[in-house]
Amino acid sequence: MNTIGIKIPVDILEFIDSPKIVWDLDPEKLVQTSLDMGMGKLSNNNVLSIDTGKFTGRSPKDRFIVDDNTTHNNIDWGNINQPIDEIH
Repeated sequence: MNTIGIKIPVDILEFIDSPKIVWDLDPEKLVQTSLDMGMGKLSNNNVLSIDTGKFTGRSPKDRFIVDDNTTHNNIDWGNINQPIDEIH
C-alpha cells in the first residue's frame, strides 16, 4: 500500500479499499498528488478542478448530529438532521 502523510491506526485502514491512500496533506502536496494521480486538472487560474461525476454531495439520510444540551433546542430535527446519541 502506498501511503503519504501522517500514519493512522491500522484498524482504521482495514475499512479502506484503495491501494493508494493519502491524508493530512498540506494544500500544495494535495494539489500535486491529485494531479499526479490523474484525479484533477488545473484551471486557467491555477486552481485544482476535479469532476466528481454525476453523484456529488452526501445523501440527506446520512446526516446525523449529536443530540446533546448544546444542539437539542437549536437544530431543526427531522429527515435531514437526524439525532444520534453521543456514544455513537
